[in-house]
Amino acid sequence: MDILLFALCLTAGIAAGKSGRLPSSVTARSSLGLTAAVYLLLFLIGCELGSYRSLLGQMGSLGLKAGALCLGGLLGSALLCRLVVFGGGDGPV
Repeated sequence: MDILLFALCLTAGIAAGKSGRLPSSVTARSSLGLTAAVYLLLFLIGCELGSYRSLLGQMGSLGLKAGALCLGGLLGSALLCRLVVFGGGDGPV
C-alpha cells in the first residue's frame, strides 16, 4: 500500500509540475520545501534509530562497515556525476 501511495503522489506531482498551472510562488519555493523535508526526514530517521538500544550497542562493530559503504557510495556518485556532466574531459558537455 505504501508503494502505491508513493507512486500516486509522485505521479500527481509530476503532472502538476508539467501542467504549468502552479503559481510561480510555489515553484520558486519548491527547492526550499524539499530541503526542509529532507532535513526533517533525516531527523526522524535519527530518532527512529536512536530508539533501538540493541542497534546502538552494535554501532562499534557496524560503524566501520557503514562508513566504508557511505564513502564508497559518495565517491561513486561523485565520479558518475563528473563523467555525466564533464564527459570525462575538462569542460561541460
